[in-house]
Amino acid sequence: PFLLRLSVAITFLIEIPATIFLLAPFATVRRFGAVLQLLLQTMIMLTGNYNFFNLLTIALCFPCIEKDAGGTIFGIVKKHASNSNMQRFMTALQHV
Repeated sequence: PFLLRLSVAITFLIEIPATIFLLAPFATVRRFGAVLQLLLQTMIMLTGNYNFFNLLTIALCFPCIEKDAGGTIFGIVKKHASNSNMQRFMTALQHV
């Protein structure tokens, strides 16, 4: 029973207060919250429960781990629209 109570306490600690870390304005705090969520979801997946929802939660944690808003994640470069295309789009919107 002790291990069961400990796992429930850790789950509540991660799911309730540590989830707020994902909304923090500081990248380090967001990453810490995302790592906690990733660990929790991985542990739940290892028990064989709710795998699809765990994968969805893990996918939602990736933006929190991201290095910066326009940067890379795990070394994979993201492709963004060029600034000139964005500027033309914004100019077009202003003339409408």
